[in-house]
Amino acid sequence: MPVAVGAGVVAGTTRLWPGLAVWENIDEAVASSSVLLGPLLAGLAAWEGMRLRRAALGGRWVLSTRGALGPAPVLMIVTVVAVGAYVACAGLIALPLAGHATAGGPNLLVIAAGGIGVITHSVLGLLAGFAAPFFLVPAVAALAAYVIDLAFILGGGAVNPRVAALGPATQQVAFPFVDVNAAFVGAQLVVQLGAAGVLAAIALTVAAKRVGWGSLAVVAVSGAVAAAGGFAATTMPSGFHLPARKPVFSCSMYGELEVCVHPAFEVASAPLAEAFEPVRARLAGTRLGFDRVELSYRGPGAHATTDSTLMVVFDDLSEGWQDRAVAESAVNLMLGEFPNTPCAATKVVDYESAYWGGAAVVALWVAGVDDADLDPQFEAAQSWFLHLGDDERTAWIDAHTESLCAGTVRPSDFG
Repeated sequence: MPVAVGAGVVAGTTRLWPGLAVWENIDEAVASSSVLLGPLLAGLAAWEGMRLRRAALGGRWVLSTRGALGPAPVLMIVTVVAVGAYVACAGLIALPLAGHATAGGPNLLVIAAGGIGVITHSVLGLLAGFAAPFFLVPAVAALAAYVIDLAFILGGGAVNPRVAALGPATQQVAFPFVDVNAAFVGAQLVVQLGAAGVLAAIALTVAAKRVGWGSLAVVAVSGAVAAAGGFAATTMPSGFHLPARKPVFSCSMYGELEVCVHPAFEVASAPLAEAFEPVRARLAGTRLGFDRVELSYRGPGAHATTDSTLMVVFDDLSEGWQDRAVAESAVNLMLGEFPNTPCAATKVVDYESAYWGGAAVVALWVAGVDDADLDPQFEAAQSWFLHLGDDERTAWIDAHTESLCAGTVRPSDFG
């Protein structure tokens, strides 16, 4: 049990965003602990099922069971153990972060989805132990459960991302800019409850070595429940996440620069201002200038609040996040990635040319980088541009804004 719980905690904590404590992400980490916790509990449950079956068959294994409990009580015990292990994982993952979580609140649906998945793993393992009471079965059951998880996560995800979410190991993806679709998570719960019911009925039937009408009824009802949940999850208009929404930003002034971030990233506000103040100063007075930095999500629908806003994207606070955010924002500014920015109305003719050519010369200067690889024909242009005075550089950018946005700056444009 300690090994299983420890593995679950490791699996869950690998999903946590570096440098942040956000409830959406904490919930995701707790649910994702089932990736390793579930298969290990399946192996443990298979061991218990194997011992019970061998006790029923007689022989020296009778003493190892410490009495004849019967299959139904063992099924309940296995379920209680699975829930207890999952609760332990949830506490070890969430409690250290809960006190300083910066946004959102616990999503019990997401957490419950992971718990039901762990129960499904355990019942699957118990069935394997009942069906084949051999000493290698626990290890085989644990490995098989993990392979099933991977089949859903990798294979199912390749077919349809929603299929991946319906496997025993619940894999969520948290984003602070979008809301969790409660209907989809409910469908996940229904699928796992139905699957657990089918497996439990089959396990009890195998242990009893006879097929009863009650077991058949439970299998039929549970199978229908699981099928209904799967159908609902894969056909509902939206998937796990609802469409991205504009959050209520937390904004602060840092000198001449206003920084607006999602509350989840409030701890990054001051470092963000420090990273982007030099960028603001370089572009001050040009048509690409800005006085407001706003954190945005990736994907369609993101737009700047005002024309003097620079959109910034970053996913976590792992080491070097400021440099990555500045570099990506400088490129996005040139390529018009966000509406309401100066280059948004001009479609880039050739992305590769824009990124590695003339626009890259300016983008690298904006980001404060002078040692990146460029198209060889623009290396002399970069040297010329970097040796301009501030007023000359401002005039050059204003004169060539349209061609910068379109990605059509030529080496001859640099003098």
